[in-house]
Amino acid sequence: MTEVKILMVGPQNSGKTALANYIADAVQNAENPSQAPTKPTVGARILEFDGQTKKGNQMVAPAVPCVSRALRASHTVSVELWDVSGDRAYEGGWPAIQHGAVGCVFVFDAEKAGEEKELEQW
Repeated sequence: MTEVKILMVGPQNSGKTALANYIADAVQNAENPSQAPTKPTVGARILEFDGQTKKGNQMVAPAVPCVSRALRASHTVSVELWDVSGDRAYEGGWPAIQHGAVGCVFVFDAEKAGEEKELEQW
């Protein structure tokens, strides 16, 4: 089995956790999913899931296209999806979080003026 580490980074309140939950088919607040997520991410949150590649290097649910393009010979992929806090209070830990990552998803809210410029810090 091939293992990959992918980061989701971006400014605070940009939707990283909601997107990570969707990709990993996870629910942050299992007791009341309608309220998930309710708290900011502290440092980083790691979601683990397995995916399958098929002929044509397409990923079968959950879909992470960058993984399927990176892997040509493997059929089973174990994904660590790191939902990284955008709070600059955790900036000191970002280099350690980035170690070993093979991919990164930059997330920002296009409706918030200037938020795409915050991506430059990553």
